[in-house]
Amino acid sequence: MGGGSADAAAVLRTGIEMLGTLGIDIDPTNAAAAALAVGSDVPALLAVRAQRVQGRGDRLEPLVTPSLHVAIASTVPSATAETYAALLPDEIADDGRPALLASLLERGAPPDTHLMGSALEGAACRANPALATALRRARDVLPAIDWHLTGSGGAVFTVTRGHLEAELLASEMRRAGFRARACRTVG
Repeated sequence: MGGGSADAAAVLRTGIEMLGTLGIDIDPTNAAAAALAVGSDVPALLAVRAQRVQGRGDRLEPLVTPSLHVAIASTVPSATAETYAALLPDEIADDGRPALLASLLERGAPPDTHLMGSALEGAACRANPALATALRRARDVLPAIDWHLTGSGGAVFTVTRGHLEAELLASEMRRAGFRARACRTVG
C-alpha cells in the first residue's frame, strides 16, 4: 500500500538485482541508505516482508506475521509533504498502537481493527479537503465495515476473514465508483 514509495522500492530492488547479475554486489547498508534518501517508508518496502518501522523509517524490525486478506479502495490522491506540513504538535506521538498490533500479529492473533489506520488521517484531511470528502463517501458505501486510511492518504483498506470476503468488498467498492481490489499482505 506504499504507492509511489512501493514503486521506488521496486526500482531499487530491481537495480540491485541487475547489478548482482553483473557481479556488482551492493552492500545492504548502502541499499538501505539509498532507500531512506528516497523516502522514509522506502526501506521497509525494499525488504518485501512485514516490518515494524520506527524513527524516520531508519529503524526496521522484521515481523513474523500471518498473511492477511484485505480489500483496498483508492479514494483521491494525497500529497505526503502537505500532509506532514498539516500535522499538529500533539499528533506527533507514539500512541502505542503499532507495538500492540505487531504483538498481536506475531502471536498469530487476529488483528484488532482499533489498532489500524493512519495516525496521519486528521492532517491528511486538513491538507486535502477532497480526501476528507472521499473518505466519508468510501465509508458510507459499506458503513458496517471499518475502512482505514493508508499512510498519508489516497486509499482505504479493511482486513477481511478471507479471500472471498475481500473480493466481495472490493466488488462493492467498484460498483460505487472506486478503484478497488482484493489483496493479501506479505507475511
